[in-house]
Amino acid sequence: TILKGRFIDQCAKAFGFTAKLGDLRDKEKDPIILTKRIALLLQGRTIDDLLHVAGQIDMIEDIAEVVREFKKRGYITGIISHSYMLITNYLRQKIGADFSYANQLEIIDGRATGEVNMPSYFFGSPESICGHAYCKTNALQYACDKYNVPLKNCIVVGDSYDDRCIVGHAGKGIAFCSNDELLNTIAFRNIKEPSFQGVLSLT
Repeated sequence: TILKGRFIDQCAKAFGFTAKLGDLRDKEKDPIILTKRIALLLQGRTIDDLLHVAGQIDMIEDIAEVVREFKKRGYITGIISHSYMLITNYLRQKIGADFSYANQLEIIDGRATGEVNMPSYFFGSPESICGHAYCKTNALQYACDKYNVPLKNCIVVGDSYDDRCIVGHAGKGIAFCSNDELLNTIAFRNIKEPSFQGVLSLT
């Protein structure tokens, strides 16, 4: 949502595994297994390799400005992603967000091993409000508990099918430049232009 392009898709182009990635997405429907198998495609890549790819992807131009304004208004801002902490922390620092939650790509001696650790906050618990075993909504609940913020006070912005649940459960869920028809239907509001200014009007 923050980047104009998906990190793993850009890695696929840069490192030559676009066909393998497409094949995995077509055949593997279990999101946990898919996450594990995609991480294997990054085996041997250095931290610099990965950050270089991330740095080549343009961000939505006004994201840092909008984050600053949200923080002035007393909001806690964060990133919840099924990507990797290496990348979400890089973005968090660039835009000035308060936190980022993502999967942890295992790095040894500066290189990805192909393993990925999936934090427990993504997984369902007896307190989960959704029925998914592995979901961003679980991470949102974790953030709400940590920062003592009611779920009804959360604004969530998403753009793809795996944002449907978190957008649907947030107090105000926004579909951002999304081609996913169900997400657009679920969302409290649809933003069609690549600008986050429209999110500020919800505060």
